[in-house]
Amino acid sequence: MGSSTESGVHLAVVASLGVGHMKPLVVFSNRIVSLRSDIHVTFFFHDTDTDTDTDDIISPSSPPHHDTKIRLVKLPPIDQSTILTDSVGTRMSITNIRSLPSLRASLLASRPSALVVDFFATDAFDVARELDIPKYVYFTSNLWALALMLHSPQLDQDIQGAYVAQSEPIRVPGFRSIRAVDLPDPMPDREGEGYRWYIHTCNRLKEADGILVNTFEGLDDSCSDLLSTAPPVFLVGPLIRSASELSPNRRDECLTWLDSQPAESVLFVSFGSGGTLSREQTTELALGLEMSGKRFLWVCRPPTTGNSAGAYFGVLESDDPLKFLPEGFMEHTRRVGLVVPNWVPQVEILGHTAVGGFLSHCGWNSTLESMIAGKPMIAWPLYAEQRMNAVLLSEGIGMAVHALKGNEGRVVKRAEIAELVNVVFEGEEGKVMREKAKEMSGRAVVAVGEGGTSYKSLLQVFEQWKIGSLNYDKILR
Repeated sequence: MGSSTESGVHLAVVASLGVGHMKPLVVFSNRIVSLRSDIHVTFFFHDTDTDTDTDDIISPSSPPHHDTKIRLVKLPPIDQSTILTDSVGTRMSITNIRSLPSLRASLLASRPSALVVDFFATDAFDVARELDIPKYVYFTSNLWALALMLHSPQLDQDIQGAYVAQSEPIRVPGFRSIRAVDLPDPMPDREGEGYRWYIHTCNRLKEADGILVNTFEGLDDSCSDLLSTAPPVFLVGPLIRSASELSPNRRDECLTWLDSQPAESVLFVSFGSGGTLSREQTTELALGLEMSGKRFLWVCRPPTTGNSAGAYFGVLESDDPLKFLPEGFMEHTRRVGLVVPNWVPQVEILGHTAVGGFLSHCGWNSTLESMIAGKPMIAWPLYAEQRMNAVLLSEGIGMAVHALKGNEGRVVKRAEIAELVNVVFEGEEGKVMREKAKEMSGRAVVAVGEGGTSYKSLLQVFEQWKIGSLNYDKILR
């Protein structure tokens, strides 16, 4: 392997722990090897214990080129019990740092043309710099979130005291300002360990030779300033897994159930790979769905206490989540609803003609999947930068209605939930949201299609990697 002209460009890709940060890097790797015949990828990943099999998360999809052009390397396991933190970002960062000796040994042996890392793995830049390997970040969210992260070290110096105590929205150069209540975790707690790691990550982003962002031109029109700064920013999305890549020989029962439902009549309810609700909120959501009278498909997990990302790194207790639902709920809704424990093939569901809306935690992967499918959303953010995503979807793009509206942490009552569902499926507001969702779907498809802006941007980055490959040849000779 390596970077010889015979083997073409060799790209090393490093994913972080957790489904939400593994899948995007898998999709990116598949995308780049499908576009060019002269590139191969070594994909480094951490094993994970989730309700989705790791093999299903990281295994390349079915086309033959993936069998030979993507090599999967599982990093040695890190004892997660010794990482004492509830912060998702901190846990991912520490896990990546402890894996650096193994990563270094592999990179030293193979000398890739370039290194692309998840943004929680930027400490790998030290190894890249030592080995003189160009280093890039794959940013698994949107430009607004990236702009805030790049600006956060300056905010850390300029603003005294808690961000949440600021009376005015916090300015993000080149973008809309952000209300303190919508700041991503862990910014609200400036005294916590998670915040220190967050600022550390923000500073390291600026060391990249380029940042690839899983978004596209036209999603946020205020992006021009960021695109002209250093490090250079490349919009390469939306990159999501297609339905054809997901277990083509298996068809889940929920899809068969959807086949029997009228077009655009079902609300899909899912809080992503890690999101969880409290017991009280689970009850209110169930009764709100029942009160709405609308059809629904709900991916249900056991409730948790005090941690909205309770399933992010591992499977919850083996309790059947259905036993936590209100008494009589399953019987009352059996003609219009389907509740599925823990996991469903989300891309296929969102693409189904029976689905007319998506109640989502607004993780960026789920957001892009809904956007590609052209489905309006009920934005219900839980953690990370999801509050920002919810604002972007509801106030910026207009394809979502916000369930919390700056009141995160409160219990949304059943009557409110029923009203939100009816907004999506009825009336003028819902019509406008559906039209905007379909408009965004069209823009997204054009962006990643041949000749589109994201398509060209990804090829532009490839040419940089190719130059790096040729330079290595000179060095090695």
